[in-house]
Amino acid sequence: MVSIYPFFRFQMIDVRIHCADTVINLRYGTTLEHEKQRLLHHAKTSVMRKAWHRERDLLRLGLPTNKDWSVAEIDEILKLGYANGFDGEYIRDTERYPELCDDPYNIRFVKTN
Repeated sequence: MVSIYPFFRFQMIDVRIHCADTVINLRYGTTLEHEKQRLLHHAKTSVMRKAWHRERDLLRLGLPTNKDWSVAEIDEILKLGYANGFDGEYIRDTERYPELCDDPYNIRFVKTN
């Protein structure tokens, strides 16, 4: 199955070829750098979900994590799946190591201001 999505605002066309367990995107009218940034953004969104899920599972099982959480933060993570006031950042630079952009082990949680 083939789907075509025109993006008039960006003068871009996205052709998607749907296979059994794969979708191939062909994008016309964009740049390599723009696509790289778009994919890195999507990878960061995905890896953050994975990292919080992993953190919650470790805490639920009583296993050690890389961060020393307070009791209130642990309760919040177990209840909500994340801790307010914290964000994930990459440990290793994804520009240099793009293969790590979707690895939850490459995320550390830091307090946001």
